[in-house]
Amino acid sequence: MKRISALIALLLGAPGVLPAQAAVRVTPSLGAFQPMLPVVSVADGRNPDVELESAPAVGLELGVAPRRTPWVQLYGGLTYTTPRLYLSGAMESQPVNGTSTRATLLIPTAGVVLSPTLRGVPVRPTLRLGAGVKSYTFDLAEQRDRVTDLTGDVGLGFTTGRPGPVSFTAEARWLPSRFDARNLPIRATGGRGQDQNDWMFQLGMRLNP
Repeated sequence: MKRISALIALLLGAPGVLPAQAAVRVTPSLGAFQPMLPVVSVADGRNPDVELESAPAVGLELGVAPRRTPWVQLYGGLTYTTPRLYLSGAMESQPVNGTSTRATLLIPTAGVVLSPTLRGVPVRPTLRLGAGVKSYTFDLAEQRDRVTDLTGDVGLGFTTGRPGPVSFTAEARWLPSRFDARNLPIRATGGRGQDQNDWMFQLGMRLNP
């Protein structure tokens, strides 16, 4: 949690200490978190998988771009979402099978965003290449500790027009990771490390102070 707090402080405080040769861009966003695979695949032939449902998400991102190459941007950001966790008959937990509980997911990431200008095209395509962590908290009596896993952050999208005081962005981000089934009170068949194929679809408003 201390690392996440430090990232938020960096996002809010960095613009005042950056050199004049760099352009600072702040992008708040709204979107949807969409898991494509179960968080745990039980695979015992009897019980349903443990799944996170899709949920609204909010994000805040700070980008820094050299003024001589404004199409290259270093970024650091934080995404927050609270999907529901659908439980399974294999869960060694209360409440029982057929119910759900709340999960909280924080996703701090950092990397580079490329947004070249194409002649004759009214928008600029964006390519995101980064990495970070997924930090889960589950509302379960048996699991109160925060669970943190490494994640990639790869995205495709576009931003409107040429760089100006305000522009708008749309993006689909792929957040691949792995989740250890032993982090939940569950009986699972097969591998403990389970692939996560999560997506984030978001719209943002980029501010260029």
